[in-house]
Amino acid sequence: MLVRNSTTRYELTGTGGIANTVITKEGAGTLVLGSASILGTGTTVAVSQGVLAFSYDTALPATGITWGAGSFLGAANGATVTVDLGAVTNPVFSLSPDANSFITLATPSDIVFGNAITGAGTVRKTGTGLLKLTGSNSGHILVQEGNLQVGDNTASINWGSAGSSVTLHDGTMLNISGRSNSHHVIGSDLVLGTSASDSVSLRWNDASQANATNYQYNFTGNVTVNGM
Repeated sequence: MLVRNSTTRYELTGTGGIANTVITKEGAGTLVLGSASILGTGTTVAVSQGVLAFSYDTALPATGITWGAGSFLGAANGATVTVDLGAVTNPVFSLSPDANSFITLATPSDIVFGNAITGAGTVRKTGTGLLKLTGSNSGHILVQEGNLQVGDNTASINWGSAGSSVTLHDGTMLNISGRSNSHHVIGSDLVLGTSASDSVSLRWNDASQANATNYQYNFTGNVTVNGM
């Protein structure tokens, strides 16, 4: 079964299922799986391009779906898709949840995610491990547990487009880690705690600088501290 859509959004809905079939997704458009019964016994999905989104709460299976370079995992219609980065290792897909929908990245250990985060929805980070982001961000990230790192100490940082955001919940930290003789730019809005009682941390370092007085970071988005 071939789904080729460059712009049109297709949704497979209903109570039936597609069994013993290879579904191939091509084109930059979105294919939404509307219910858990759609992927029947023996069916696999190959996403070569575009967005494969789930319209129901589910954990992303570690097998049965293959992803090509430039593919996106999505969440639609208020659903939450959970990706266990301890089981789904070295994913090649980027993330693109719809508005009011969620992709949860469970990080049981320190993990690097090098792909893009985009979309109007929210990417939630859970788990005690450190999540290191080395790809671009034009979406919205919520750190519920553990710590988030931007950069990998190897290059200057110009991260986060206007309108994107990073929100820290109580007990979490954002670590900005670059290496450059020039300044770094964080364009995402930062929400450092959502209530007056939240305790969060913002840490930055530059591996090429000898001391803190040489660190040069430019925050071009809005910065909100403890909900204020």
